[in-house]
Amino acid sequence: MAAWTDNLPLIHPTATLETDFYQPNSVLPFLALLGLLGSLAMSLKMTASRVEGFSLFRRKSAASDAFMEVAALFILIPIVFKWRRLIVLAAPGMVPVLALLMQVQWEVLRARFTRLNEFSRDRSFSAVCAGASLLVLGVVAGFSFKSAVIPYLPNNPTSLLRTNPPLINRVMSYNLVWADALEFLEKNEVKGRGLASLQLADYLLLHLTDIQVFMDLRAQAAYSPENFRDFYRIFATVPGSADKAIELLDRYNVAFAVIDCVKGRKVATALMETGRWGCVYMDRWVIVLARADSGRFAGAVQSATLDQLWFKDDYTRVVSQATLSLFMKGEVGHELLNHLKAAVGEYPDPEVYSLIVMAMTGRTSRLTDSVKAYLWEELDRLSKRNYMAPGGVRDILESEARNLAILYESESTAGHLEKAGWIRQRQIQVHDLMKSLCDKYSVTMRLP
Repeated sequence: MAAWTDNLPLIHPTATLETDFYQPNSVLPFLALLGLLGSLAMSLKMTASRVEGFSLFRRKSAASDAFMEVAALFILIPIVFKWRRLIVLAAPGMVPVLALLMQVQWEVLRARFTRLNEFSRDRSFSAVCAGASLLVLGVVAGFSFKSAVIPYLPNNPTSLLRTNPPLINRVMSYNLVWADALEFLEKNEVKGRGLASLQLADYLLLHLTDIQVFMDLRAQAAYSPENFRDFYRIFATVPGSADKAIELLDRYNVAFAVIDCVKGRKVATALMETGRWGCVYMDRWVIVLARADSGRFAGAVQSATLDQLWFKDDYTRVVSQATLSLFMKGEVGHELLNHLKAAVGEYPDPEVYSLIVMAMTGRTSRLTDSVKAYLWEELDRLSKRNYMAPGGVRDILESEARNLAILYESESTAGHLEKAGWIRQRQIQVHDLMKSLCDKYSVTMRLP
């Protein structure tokens, strides 16, 4: 079953250890902070036991505050072990408790060790504290610059966008890549019940008042366990096994689906393969599917034509029409295929390249000489483009990696080992280049 990372428990056998320390969704920093809290508490327990009359809650200053800080944390931490997304509440609550324990630990050490007490009154002690504070601030500033500043620098080639919008928009609006899909739904007056990827669901609810979504980020607070379970059953669907997903979508009377292309490509493909759902919109990041038997887009899906729908640009119309035609008719017309090639020549997209290959081969795995020639021509053209432009890694390098993967599989299957070996070397070069750029710009993305 597909996993929603934020909904996992704090300790998970794979999700906990497979992420780097300073990466999105990593719980390792919180676990480190929790370990520090436990170490301080144990240390205080051992050292304070030798100080006569000491009690954490009998100190002269703010005894009630100390009790409330500790009590609040003891309430929050067990909940975090159940749902890691509540780290955002528990982590700030740990700061005052850590400060309290550190202060008390220092007082206990001063009471036990005379020399330490004398040193704390010396002028050099203030210099040591100031130096330590500056060191900590420097480390924090370095990590903050790496994780919060570098990804938003102008002309970032790992950006999701092909343009450089104002900095405030990039920092505050992570959903800029969904804006075109939202405009499509608004202009075409979409209403009723829909299925949407979790982050997309909240975004759609905020802007579209006449829709109801299968589930959103309110999760257990707003939806039943059965609804929660069925949502993940649908998104666990892979090509060739869509029967259960179709049954659930029929039961809940879902009329359309708005799916994140990065994580939901398999379920979208599985639904389109049945012929009961068709693509009415597809861009680099979002695909919109609609039922063929009812709803706002039924006529368009059944006729496999999108002429009556509003699109922001010709590129999206061509890609959407080609996807619908391929899965509903089993082919893409010659004229439409030429438009598709021209479109991807202007804006490279690995998924569109896969679409073109499927259209040229009739959705079979065997590549003809004309398909191979086309892919080699595109590889040559992509290698000459500037991948350091905004979005270059995700458009140009990912497209190059996809074409290489298609050719490698074909040549390996055909037994052309020498050519397959050369392609493999080029794949490794592209992978290493993408990884180095992701590391440089502190971006996490799924590498080919």
